[in-house]
Amino acid sequence: MLRRTDQSAYYFEYYPFQSGFWVFQSGEKKDGKDSFRTLGQGNANTLALRDPKAWQRLRVDMNGTKMKLFVNSFYLGEVDTPQAQKGDLGLAVTATDGKRAHMAFDNFIA
Repeated sequence: MLRRTDQSAYYFEYYPFQSGFWVFQSGEKKDGKDSFRTLGQGNANTLALRDPKAWQRLRVDMNGTKMKLFVNSFYLGEVDTPQAQKGDLGLAVTATDGKRAHMAFDNFIA
């Protein structure tokens, strides 16, 4: 999760176990239900890939409605959001059903 308000959020997700697949989505509540829209997706350059158990470095540069996405210092792409980013910053970790995720965050800069 990248930015969140009561009614909307932007999500930058990176999956090192899935060949560096990444997706950037916007989500919002409509009539009490969550609705998501993909704004960009792809796979990281093979030079950016690290062992999935190694530290992964994610970076998002925000400027107005534009977000530039990076993983392990490699540029992934730029997405244009429907509105300027606002709200709280957040982090989330998920695991595949039945498995555990071990995660640590270091040098978090907002």
